Formats: sequence, structure tokens, C-alpha cells
Amino acid sequence: MLRRVSAHPLVSVREGVAEAIPFPADHFDALLCSDASHHFKDQDASVREMAWVVRPGGGVLVLEMNPRGIFSPIRPLERLLKEPASFMSPTELATYFAARGIAGTSTAQRGFSYSFLGTVAR
Repeated sequence: MLRRVSAHPLVSVREGVAEAIPFPADHFDALLCSDASHHFKDQDASVREMAWVVRPGGGVLVLEMNPRGIFSPIRPLERLLKEPASFMSPTELATYFAARGIAGTSTAQRGFSYSFLGTVAR
């Protein structure tokens, strides 16, 4: 994926993992996590890192699939493929993030996905 980033003087790329984001505290105004949080091996560490690298008052936008309904078979399939498959419902995700310093709300999107938009409260 990093090879696909076009060269631009204002863009730099880093390889890392969500559990240890390679940037200092308060480095970003906002963070986007698209269809990935259910793949994180250590969800708790990942959310703490998000809160760490985004400045207080900054935004966190998470786009995820709702594990209910038509996507309910995905969890066992991903586990079969050795993925963490840590899917959460929109309410569960909002509660989980709030307990770790990122308060916000989840909103249903078109299809079977939802978004969580939160603010870092450190």
C-alpha cells in the first residue's frame, strides 16, 4: 500500500502498526481509520494510541462494517483466516472509545457500514 502513495512534498509515509503508531503525542489534528479496527490484534492499545497521537479536541473518524445482519457470517470466516475479527456494533464501538478518552457517536451509513466520529478528551 505504501508503494501506491504518489510523491508529493507535503506527504510522507510511515510503516507501523496501530498498537504503536510511529508519531509523537498530539501530532495530528485528526485521524481516519477505514475498515480496519476489527483487524487490530490489541484493540485497547490501538485506541489508546489514537488518543495519544491526536491532539486534545482533535477528531477521530472510524468507518466500520456492522457485524449484524448480512455480515454476521464474516466474523467466523475472518477467524478461520486467523484474523482477530473484533467487530463491534455501532453502540459498542462508541462506548469502547469513550471509555478510552475518545467520546463520540456512531451513525449508520448506506449499506452495512457505520461511522464513528469522536473527539479526543485527554
